[in-house]
Amino acid sequence: MRYLELGYGQGLSLNIHAATDQEAEFWGTDFLPEQALSAKALSLEAGLGTRLLNYSFAELDTLAKAGRLPDFDIIVMHGIWSWINEENQPPAYLAHEYLNQSWHTSYVTEVAKAMASAEGYFLTSANLLETVNAFQPENTAEILNVMPDLLSREMIRSFNINQGFRTDIFIKKNVSFLDKEEHEARLDGAFFAMKAPLNLANTLAISLPLSEGTLDSKLYGPILEVLAENYYEPKSLAFLRTHPRLKEIEYEQLLFRLNILCSGGYIGLAQPAPSEKTRSACQRLNRIFCERATRAQETGHLVSPVLGCCISVTGYYLQFLQSYVNGREKPADWAKDVFTRFSDGKQASRETPKGRVTGLQAFQYEAENFKKNTLPYLLTMGVIPAASGKN
Repeated sequence: MRYLELGYGQGLSLNIHAATDQEAEFWGTDFLPEQALSAKALSLEAGLGTRLLNYSFAELDTLAKAGRLPDFDIIVMHGIWSWINEENQPPAYLAHEYLNQSWHTSYVTEVAKAMASAEGYFLTSANLLETVNAFQPENTAEILNVMPDLLSREMIRSFNINQGFRTDIFIKKNVSFLDKEEHEARLDGAFFAMKAPLNLANTLAISLPLSEGTLDSKLYGPILEVLAENYYEPKSLAFLRTHPRLKEIEYEQLLFRLNILCSGGYIGLAQPAPSEKTRSACQRLNRIFCERATRAQETGHLVSPVLGCCISVTGYYLQFLQSYVNGREKPADWAKDVFTRFSDGKQASRETPKGRVTGLQAFQYEAENFKKNTLPYLLTMGVIPAASGKN
């Protein structure tokens, strides 16, 4: 599989994707030399093999027409559509998005027309919630049902929610679609996993297209609890729909709830058995992320080869993890390590079942929480960083 990112910036997302699938090729181009250097430095340090180019889109197009680029299975870009001009990326684009002289908005129909000229055809929004009519205004349901074509319905949906930024998927016209039986078989073989430990999913808040909401814990809690079983190992849809706690849920309703939990960031699709090469690449990249985040004592991210994306981890939890990776086995030792690194450690305080604790005791309390709730999850998700100087 070959993947191309147009305008990769600092190369963070591109390098993360490359780490989580070392069996594929990840390419990208960006016009700014300093951004290309930064992205290449991260790729080289982590040994990811990302193919990072430093060409404008016009130069890349010339290479493609000369047969000097391979075919790509997936091509992605971020918000650049709205601010590059029709010819290219001029040097003056440093003003970037809203200050750029070429900044313009585009209706989905306009983007679709341009994409069609490159044999790309609109398939769906990448935001699952935007495809659910139940989250559109009630008085527009009938209008959506009678719109003659897909793009007209998308235009109405965008107006309904006053949409400022779309995330859409286009496909080549020769892609074949699955019949109902094939579709269900593929879904049955899809694996899901949680994107955070269960103890962090207590509010079940979710951002809807028109409002903020809270999911009913009676409907969604059991799914999360099942996914947390057996130390959070990924579970297939076939497993979920036959599980004793979930088997009474109708098939379409289970899919709907999984859709909502995915959209809310509580769960995601998973690859249950990433290759050792991929696991090793993620460990190396996570070592770099840990070193960067702990120096700044801020929230960081770790890459999961199982989820194929990042997991947010607070700064001192990253330091607990580093102590664990470096051979320190007891939470009390992790707490001491972190306490000595934090300049304001003596002022730290936490509420516990036994009352408020401060200083070193506060870190000891958090270290025990980390061991009980977070470490088992991180181990299953494969995000443990490599120890310093190791692969």
